[in-house]
Amino acid sequence: MRFTPGVRLKKALADPLFHETGLRARRHPDIYSVEDIATGRMNETLTPGCAFRLRGSLLLMNGDDPSRGLYIVRAADGTVAASLPPGELAICTRRQILALVPAGLVPERYTLRVVSQCTTSPRPLKQVVTYDCPIVLEVRS
Repeated sequence: MRFTPGVRLKKALADPLFHETGLRARRHPDIYSVEDIATGRMNETLTPGCAFRLRGSLLLMNGDDPSRGLYIVRAADGTVAASLPPGELAICTRRQILALVPAGLVPERYTLRVVSQCTTSPRPLKQVVTYDCPIVLEVRS
């Protein structure tokens, strides 16, 4: 079966409202939620010495770049407070990470940074991709 669009259809599809621009395949990790296992709270807190779970996409730590990992970053100034290399992550898949919050983390507000080489194909990226999560988490004493 062949289909040839008519003049009216061509004119309707030529309308710029029908064209989506700027869409590209996602090529960076993304965090949808952060669950503090100790308190059960979502996207609010981290408890030092206890587990937390990230849910998102492209979180797998495959590849060989030494900078890969999960970083806990101070929200106030953007400095790294703690880093969790791939070997310290209890569970690490494309869609979730389960890890322990360092016990010495001082009470403050933090964000998370993921540095990964994960992609949708089985082969990792040649260079790392960094994603800074906009969710601000609070560590209380």
